[in-house]
Amino acid sequence: MSMRCVLVLACLFSVRGLSNAGQKPERLQYAALHPAEVQSLSLRRQRLVQVPSVVFTMHRLKRLDLSHNRLSELPDSLFMLDSLEELLVCDNRLENLNPSIFRLRRLKRLTLCQNRLAWLPREVAQLDSLNHLDLWNNQLSTLPDALAQSLSLRWIDVRGNPVSLEVQKIWNHRLPKTKVFFSKTCNCGG
Repeated sequence: MSMRCVLVLACLFSVRGLSNAGQKPERLQYAALHPAEVQSLSLRRQRLVQVPSVVFTMHRLKRLDLSHNRLSELPDSLFMLDSLEELLVCDNRLENLNPSIFRLRRLKRLTLCQNRLAWLPREVAQLDSLNHLDLWNNQLSTLPDALAQSLSLRWIDVRGNPVSLEVQKIWNHRLPKTKVFFSKTCNCGG
């Protein structure tokens, strides 16, 4: 890894992520030098317009928080994080989802609230482990039919989207074992 990547990673860790979790400086230093060992990373409120490439060297990463940034797209390299179980991308500028996200087979929680998504690709149903899907405050008027085939999905939040009462009834019927929220209260954290 180049020295520049190590410095960028060290700065990111010192601003957000491990340092906020009460980690000792020597742990931060270790993580900066050994990114492949990092399992959780928060890059919240960093004004990011793209995901730093060093993130994709973190092959043991289970939780990635990219919330409250300026991301308009997620990179193709996202699929390289095959250990990822939780991806939080709240309050960005996403209008579409990169198909690589649907190759994250271990993903259990996907939080996409407060973006600009007008539709959700049917490939979301390919996320076999997904049990929590937060789509609060986007521009969705419906959900893909394929989502009804999901066996693992237990919680969907579509509050703050222009979903008609008719569509709400259909989805409550299609997903009887899934809690689907249609009101307007935020649940995507600070």
